[in-house]
Amino acid sequence: MSDLLLSFVVIGLDEAGDLGASIASISGQGFERDRIEILYVDSGSRDASVEIARAAGVDRLLSIPRASANAARARNAGLEEVRAPYVQFVDGDTKLEPGWARTGLQALEADSALVAVEGDLCEVAPANNLYDAVCELDWPASAGPVDYVGGNSLYRVAPLRAAGGFDPAMRVGEEPELGVRLRGRGGRMQHLGTVMARHHLDIRSLREYLRRNYTSGVACAMVAQKTGGLARGYWSGRLWRTLGLAGLFTAPVALALPLSVWAARPATLLFGLGPALLLTLAARKAIGSRERGVDARFSVAFGFHTYVSKLPAALGILSVLIRETASLTGRPMTKTIFLDRDDTIVPDRDHLDNVEGIELLDRAGEGLREMMRLGFKLVLITNQSGIGRGYFPESMVDAQHARLTDLLSEYGVTFDAIRYCPHLPDAGCACRKPMPGMLLDAGRELGTDFERSWMIGNSESDVEAGRAAGCRTIQIIGEIDLAEAARLIAEDEGRR
Repeated sequence: MSDLLLSFVVIGLDEAGDLGASIASISGQGFERDRIEILYVDSGSRDASVEIARAAGVDRLLSIPRASANAARARNAGLEEVRAPYVQFVDGDTKLEPGWARTGLQALEADSALVAVEGDLCEVAPANNLYDAVCELDWPASAGPVDYVGGNSLYRVAPLRAAGGFDPAMRVGEEPELGVRLRGRGGRMQHLGTVMARHHLDIRSLREYLRRNYTSGVACAMVAQKTGGLARGYWSGRLWRTLGLAGLFTAPVALALPLSVWAARPATLLFGLGPALLLTLAARKAIGSRERGVDARFSVAFGFHTYVSKLPAALGILSVLIRETASLTGRPMTKTIFLDRDDTIVPDRDHLDNVEGIELLDRAGEGLREMMRLGFKLVLITNQSGIGRGYFPESMVDAQHARLTDLLSEYGVTFDAIRYCPHLPDAGCACRKPMPGMLLDAGRELGTDFERSWMIGNSESDVEAGRAAGCRTIQIIGEIDLAEAARLIAEDEGRR
C-alpha cells in the first residue's frame, strides 16, 4: 500500500518565467518528501518549461499535444496518474503559500463530506499593476461553502475521479461546470479563510484586460448551457444579469443616435444617461470597497472595473448565444477552419505591396484541400497593417487575395470568407488579432460552431485569437505545415 499522502499536479504552457518558483513552492508545504509526489503536465511548451521542470526534480513529467491543449485536459492527464488520495492542482504561474496544503488537507480530513477546498488567491504584486489589483479584488474572499473551487485547489481524488474529472470540451469555465457535477453527487466545497497561493496574472494592456473579460463571458455562457440551459439555474441568472447591465449602459446611447436626427436636446440627455448610470454604480461600488479597507486608488478603479468589465463579457456571452440560437432554430452549424495568411499559406514578405509575391508555401494547397474534404469551411483571417501605415491601398490586398484564390483553384480549394484588419497595432480595434473580432464576424455569417472549429496560424496572436473565439488551435512552426495540420485535424475527427 502506498505511503503517499498528497499528489501535486502542476500544469503549464510556456510558463518558463514562473514555473521554477511554482514548483519550488511545493517544498514549503511542510510534508516529508517521501509522502508527496510532484507531477508536471506540459501542454506543448516552446520555451524552457520542460527543462525547468526536469531540473526542479519533479517525479513525473507528462505532456499533452499543444493543438488540443486546455487546462481541463492538462489537469485530467495528471489526475489519471496520481497515486495519493488527495491532489493539489497548481497552475504554472502560481506559487503556493507556505503551509497552505497542510491547512487544506486538515480541512478535508476533518469533514468527509468535503470534496474540495480552496483559499484566497492573491496577486504577486498588485500594487505595481492596476489591472492585476482590480482583478485580485474579484477573487472570492469570504470563508464558507462555495458552489465551485478554482483551478488552484485541493481535491479528494476518489470523488473527483468518480465525477469524471474536468470536462475536456470546456476550454474555459471548466471549474464551475465541475462544481455543478460534484454537488449533484452530494459533494460539498469550502473556501477557507486563509491565503492559498500567489498568482501572476500580469495583465499589461487594455487589450489583454478586455480579452480576459470577454473570455469570462464565454465561460459564463458555456457553463450555463452545460448545467441548466439559458433559462434556469445560477449561471443562467448570472448570464442575463451581465447582459442586462451591459444593455443598461449601452441602450441609451444606441437610442440617442437615431433620435438626434429629430430631437437634438432629448437625444443629448438620453446619450448621457448610460455614462451617468455607470458613474453612479461605479461610485457606489468604490465606496463599498473603501469601507472594506481597499486603497482609495484601487477602490475607484475597482468600481469602474466591476461594471465596465460587463461590456466585453456581454460580447463573449453573445458569441455563444448566437451559436445557441442557430442550433435552436434548426440552422445547421458549420465547422470552420480559420487560417492566417503570411507564413501559413504564403511566405511572409513583410508588408507585401505587390501581387507577384503571393506564392503558395510547400504542401499548402494539399493541406487546404484535405481540410475541405473533411467538411470544413475555410476562412482567411489576416492582419494587414500596411494599409493603415500607408504602404499600400486596400485594393492591393484585394488583388493579392484574387491571385491567392487563383493559385488555390488548381487544388479545388476555395475560401468561404476572407477577412482582413487594416488597422495599426495600437489602434485598439476589435478585429486585429489577437482579438477575435474577424473570426466572430465571419463565424456569424457562416453559422460556425466554434467548439468544432480551428484557428491555424504561425504566430501566438493567431493562437490567442482562436482561443478567445472558442476554437481549438494549431500553430504553424517547425515541421508543422498545413498538410501536417490537416493530418492532425483528421485524427481528431476520427476520434469523434
